[in-house]
Amino acid sequence: MREIIKTDTSKCEGCNRCVRVCPVSEANIAYVEGGNVKVRIDPEKCISCGACLKVCQHEARSYTDDTESFFRDLEKGTEIALIVAPAIRSNFENWESLLAWLKTKGVSRIYDVSLGADICTWAHIKYIRENEPGPIITQPCPAIVGYVEKYRPELVKNLSPVHSPMLCTAIFAREQLGSGCRIAALSPCVAKKIEFEDTNIIDYNVTFKKLSEYIARRGIRVPEADFRFDNISASLGRIYSMPGGLKENIEFYLGKAVRVDKSEGQSKVYRDIDKFAYETEENLPAVFDVLNCEDGCNGGTGCSEGFSVFKINSSMDKQRHIGMEKYERKGKDEYTRLFSIFDKELSLDSFIRRYRGSPQKEISYTSQDVERAFLSMGKTTHEQRNHNCFSCGNETCNEMAVKIAKGINVPENCVEKARHEILAANEAFLNEKSRSRENIRNITDEIEEIRQLFNKVLTNIENIEEAIEKYNAMAKLVNDIALQTQILSINASIEASRSGTAGKGFDVIAQAIRDLANRSRNSVGEVEETSSYSKATINMIKSAGEDVDNSIIKVSSYLSEITSSSESSKQA
Repeated sequence: MREIIKTDTSKCEGCNRCVRVCPVSEANIAYVEGGNVKVRIDPEKCISCGACLKVCQHEARSYTDDTESFFRDLEKGTEIALIVAPAIRSNFENWESLLAWLKTKGVSRIYDVSLGADICTWAHIKYIRENEPGPIITQPCPAIVGYVEKYRPELVKNLSPVHSPMLCTAIFAREQLGSGCRIAALSPCVAKKIEFEDTNIIDYNVTFKKLSEYIARRGIRVPEADFRFDNISASLGRIYSMPGGLKENIEFYLGKAVRVDKSEGQSKVYRDIDKFAYETEENLPAVFDVLNCEDGCNGGTGCSEGFSVFKINSSMDKQRHIGMEKYERKGKDEYTRLFSIFDKELSLDSFIRRYRGSPQKEISYTSQDVERAFLSMGKTTHEQRNHNCFSCGNETCNEMAVKIAKGINVPENCVEKARHEILAANEAFLNEKSRSRENIRNITDEIEEIRQLFNKVLTNIENIEEAIEKYNAMAKLVNDIALQTQILSINASIEASRSGTAGKGFDVIAQAIRDLANRSRNSVGEVEETSSYSKATINMIKSAGEDVDNSIIKVSSYLSEITSSSESSKQA
């Protein structure tokens, strides 16, 4: 199980861009982690087309190649030759100086894959002439090969058996290098690693992007230097890296005698391959020139993306003129001579590949599984099941339901479901706010009732105070009467003593009057004490009443603010 493209789930935002661009329906698996949707790769299903690498804006997707091991082995003294893809010319300003620098690092020989592209064209033409095969699909792109082997095994018979330009170059170079020398490819393609492992011809895949990063990370300054490849000059194979490059090469030699169609770009080429599978043979071209990347190998998945498409095309046009220069001076015999060299020195069988089909079994599911998936997304109506917003990365809601049924996606990844849940939660929140406002109004009303009752209490207390004041006045009057009675009793006692025996009865009356006066004065004292205590208590009640009133005013004001805020948010 090769895992060329990797996912750093800590950086994954679940944005579904990778799901959206992937040409393989089961290669990306969405799941929930910590309440968030994440997407990982199933390496068994992935064809390493690299579409997700280009669209991921969160740096959650990355790939591995052999750049580090290539330089480590060079430092150890391992003998390594290098083959270089034609796309280097549209990816590095100083590509010649760069290759000269690699030689100073220990690379033994460096070959131009443009020559391997010429061999690839020669082998295709020779194979077509000698075998008259049915429609063939070209395979310089390993992602295309992987797609056919895994998902269109019925088309394996249509895959061109001719090796890719890189492998053609490596096979050609091996004759000169011997078995002890290892071969590294400087390539624009992430998926080339798969091709190299399947064929065991090339040992390292060093991509342009990782090489640039290696140089930048170490602060290496590549000096200006002259450079020449260690092979004979290539011809029109120099433009193989552009879209339709193989088509242009074949048509250059054969004209329109052989129909060559082309297709490129992840968003289109795999659908065209699917259509190829169902088309009648009479409508198919003799050669179907296909590339995974929209800009061909010049904008491959292992490129640094530093050049504009116009600069790339300008670079390729220059290479076209260089490749055509000898033809323009010496005529077509120059290219016939090149093919004559290939006929003499090369064997077609050396450049023929055998494929190992590895068809992937689709995850099974039932219509009941799909129905449950729809229900898990809250989709019950025809309109809901055909919303087709594409936010989940799938073109249709039905496709999303199928993936949920397969267990490779989750209902939480449905934006429409999330939207409805948010609306329902918002509605519940608004209802709760409405109930809260009603409760606040009830509380406010009850507080006002309490306030009114307390005001009545205070009013009654004021009446009590007034009564106490009147009672105190009456007590004072009683006290004055008691005082006068006391004086009267004293006078009566004096008169009784003067009267002798006759005044004894009067003395008893005087004593009774005196006792009455004393009791009256004591009662008045008790009344004054009680009155004083009552006043203190009434003052405490009035003070407490003022505190309660102030508190009620503050609470009422606070509740009014809450109510006003709720009304404002509702209107917003």
